[in-house]
Amino acid sequence: MARTDEGTRVVAGTFRRNLHERRCLEIELPEFLFCALEARVAEANDGAPLDERCTLNHYIESELVNLVTLRDVAELES
Repeated sequence: MARTDEGTRVVAGTFRRNLHERRCLEIELPEFLFCALEARVAEANDGAPLDERCTLNHYIESELVNLVTLRDVAELES
């Protein structure tokens, strides 16, 4: 949440979001990063049954989830 120099809130917490909804995000990445991520996905899928195979989207989501703490989630829900 943004704050002014005086410490008052610029954006009130009245814009509630459904944190269970999903949205699409488009990002631009360098080719070497795609290659590295695809290699990780291939490693994750090595020997996995077809119905349990990971996609690049799944892999990126799981890595991003690791960056979020329980405190972050609690602050979003308050």
